[in-house]
Amino acid sequence: MITRQTLRFNEIGQATKNEYTSTPPAIVADVLFGSPRNNCAGSGICQVIGPVASEILDQSRWNCKRSVALIRVLNEHKAAFHFVKSSMCSKVESAYFNDHFFVVDQEAEMRLNSWSDKSYRIIPGIYQYMTQGHFYTMVLNIKPMK
Repeated sequence: MITRQTLRFNEIGQATKNEYTSTPPAIVADVLFGSPRNNCAGSGICQVIGPVASEILDQSRWNCKRSVALIRVLNEHKAAFHFVKSSMCSKVESAYFNDHFFVVDQEAEMRLNSWSDKSYRIIPGIYQYMTQGHFYTMVLNIKPMK
């Protein structure tokens, strides 16, 4: 398990300004927070479901461990996540977005659509995020699944 106390500075996932503001096509996805091996409890991203319809912004359909995110695959090793603040309950916001670092303690699968064979693994680490208007934005390290 990755903790902030044991992490050296050079292991923190940081992105360049260009990566935060890049403009490849984005997928609107439903992101479930937590750890995939702990039944979605704990830190990180448990599941990414994309694409999703626009009506998911209706809060009544959501439990408090979810958020809408615009996801852009920048290359085979990085993906920009733009989490929509208004799609989160305050409990998620305070648990996952309170100190400009986001912890992913276990790998998670990221399949951006159900009709493609292409999927990725989100790499564990501590990632720095930026607050940009209506979004929390971070660039996560990914790797293609074979």
